[in-house]
Amino acid sequence: MSVAALQYRLSTLNALLGVVEALRSLTAAKQQKALSLLPALDAYAGEAAQVIALLHPEPAATEGVVTLVLGPDGGFTGGLAGRIAAAIPDGWCPLVVGTRTEAALCARRWPVGEVRAASTSVEALPALAASLADTLPASASIAVLSPQGNEIVRTDLPPLPRRTGRHDLLTQMPGPALLAAAGRQDRVAQLLRLLLANHIAEQMARLATLTGARERIRDRCASLSVQLSMARQDGISQEIADLWAGRRIIQH
Repeated sequence: MSVAALQYRLSTLNALLGVVEALRSLTAAKQQKALSLLPALDAYAGEAAQVIALLHPEPAATEGVVTLVLGPDGGFTGGLAGRIAAAIPDGWCPLVVGTRTEAALCARRWPVGEVRAASTSVEALPALAASLADTLPASASIAVLSPQGNEIVRTDLPPLPRRTGRHDLLTQMPGPALLAAAGRQDRVAQLLRLLLANHIAEQMARLATLTGARERIRDRCASLSVQLSMARQDGISQEIADLWAGRRIIQH
């Protein structure tokens, strides 16, 4: 390969390396931001659960099970969407959050119910959690399959409580209405926790993919740099040889 061709390929790879580094920095920032929100979200979920406990709800009968699958929405996540699709139990026709996950399910010809796009920013996750809470039936149990760290985990959310076991509530809101509001907040908190974990797992997978791509590009750049150096040395050697041959011709 000529020196010019090697220089062109090396410059192209260096430009690509810059893009990968920028994407990697953005992904790492998103991951750190999401991780920083976990303590506050855990506290919120704990408060919501405590309110439910104070109302002493009577056990609610489960009227069916609704399935929900959370997964990545963007690219560069390696095989995360495929791993989630492979972990779905038989018989599920889930509501899917994450268009990349939907594509993996469609590739496996898996039946899919409704599809929602996963948010690319943590700021939009509360609205998504509230929307899901309004969509999912209050009287049904919710079986959620989602990534948590490097694992694909199933989480079962109980149906919302309907009747409180306390009759001494000194509130202006009727007991059933108060329990319904508290139950919804509890479900929103649990869904938000799962959505945030899904967001973190997506960023982790993307970061791993981009890191691998960066290292491969660096290795290729190093290899091309060696080839370029050798090509330049060969060119210089050839020029010296040509000059020496020309000098001998002139002398004779």
